[in-house]
Amino acid sequence: MSSWGLSSLELSSSSPTFQQKGKITLAKKERPRLKLNKVRVTSTTLLGAAGVFLGARFAVGSATAVAQILQVPFVTVGAKIVAIGTSLPELVVDSTAVRKGHYEMALGDLIGSNLVNITLIFGSLLIASRLAVNLAAFSMEVTFVLIAGMTLWYFLSKGRFTQHEGIILVLIYVLFQAILR
Repeated sequence: MSSWGLSSLELSSSSPTFQQKGKITLAKKERPRLKLNKVRVTSTTLLGAAGVFLGARFAVGSATAVAQILQVPFVTVGAKIVAIGTSLPELVVDSTAVRKGHYEMALGDLIGSNLVNITLIFGSLLIASRLAVNLAAFSMEVTFVLIAGMTLWYFLSKGRFTQHEGIILVLIYVLFQAILR
């Protein structure tokens, strides 16, 4: 068992997410109503957005300096350093969800955020860019995205995740970091 009390995650009819004629649906559960202070929520959201904006400016400036000092391609710094930094908040959110027993939420967030990054964000950046992007520079990264995606698809088709599958996914990432120059 892991430190979160999770030895495996099964997607079955006994969990809130279940298969129904090839579709994943959510079982209806009553959720407690939260009393929210609109001013506090709005101000916290605005402060968080300002923090993200300032943090992004700092991260891009620092990553650029690291790439120039180490004389390595920007894509390498982006894939090795910036990607980890932008994923740390997601690690905290998903770890919290798992500790609270919301496994499907964590899995949905992980799959959904990757889909958003690959489609919406990357697509928007390409649309906004006036320069043609040389995707050949990203061939190694894209290869690993495909390997990780196909591995995840295989695990999902089995309908069960255990620590064994977690080890395999981490090893794919370690291999990616070792191969990427």
